[in-house]
Amino acid sequence: MGVVPRTLYRVYSLMSKSPFNRRAGFAAKNTLLFRDQTTNPLGFQDHIIIPAIKNHLKWSSKVASPFISTTSSYNKALSYASCRLRVRREKFVFIARIRWSRVSRSHRIKHLPPTKLARLAECLGISDDKDIQEKQRSSSEWLVPGDIPLRAVAEIRHYTKGTPQHVLSNIPR
Repeated sequence: MGVVPRTLYRVYSLMSKSPFNRRAGFAAKNTLLFRDQTTNPLGFQDHIIIPAIKNHLKWSSKVASPFISTTSSYNKALSYASCRLRVRREKFVFIARIRWSRVSRSHRIKHLPPTKLARLAECLGISDDKDIQEKQRSSSEWLVPGDIPLRAVAEIRHYTKGTPQHVLSNIPR
């Protein structure tokens, strides 16, 4: 799965399936129980996880995902935010800075860690899938199963007109 980067970025909007919640942080909508230690190197049940990943990677999919997309690259986050503004014409786009080291030890024990998309695809034998190939070109793509707790959200910036604007503060700890 690899060492989780010190900082991850989550780009989201009011249209996102996993938007920010001031009381909880970020939570995936469909947190299926997809962990089974006996199935493959990462412990995922292939018949559940492979379709879930493919649906997650399609922005047009109506199927709720057990994952939250993040990137370890700030430049990639800016690019995604810009795309949401220009191509998808979304008006309220945000970039959250996630500090995974702030996640409690007990949370890390009970939940799966963020996983690099390329590594996940390789372990599941789906690296050749065309939908996945396009997304894994960037080595900075990380999928977070389940949730990103509030205490890990260090900062949220409103992104508009090509640059991050003001920092949204008052994130309770």
